Amino acid sequence: MEEYAPFYIDYLYCFNTLRNFFDCHEYGEHLWLDTGRPEFLKGLIQVAVSLYHLENGNLRGSRIMWAKASGYLEPYKPVHMGIHIGTIYEDMNRLHQLLPDADRVAAEDVQTWNLPDIYIQIVDDSLQGILEHWTLSPLEDE
Repeated sequence: MEEYAPFYIDYLYCFNTLRNFFDCHEYGEHLWLDTGRPEFLKGLIQVAVSLYHLENGNLRGSRIMWAKASGYLEPYKPVHMGIHIGTIYEDMNRLHQLLPDADRVAAEDVQTWNLPDIYIQIVDDSLQGILEHWTLSPLEDE
């Protein structure tokens, strides 16, 4: 059984349960800094930032972040740290193929497009069990 850092679980909880990509990025960044800035975590953070940009109508920013994230995540396919990277990779590519060729749109417009929701597929049963009863760690103000 793999042991997971609390900020990693916070990241996954914000992503899959709360659907709060801004906070997801914040928890991911704390984890990234605490663990020596691994590229895998940088990729996960950029997935959240990509989705945050998309929610706000910044399609160009979303595309740029996904392009960067995909490069960092590809070496870790199909599974790494209890999650299915291959699924994230495929789902994000599919999502971005559905977007119109524009740099920016109104955030309200994005909501009307009925885009597929992106979730991180948890493949480690112990991690899934932890997430089912998780409470977010407090983030210290900087």
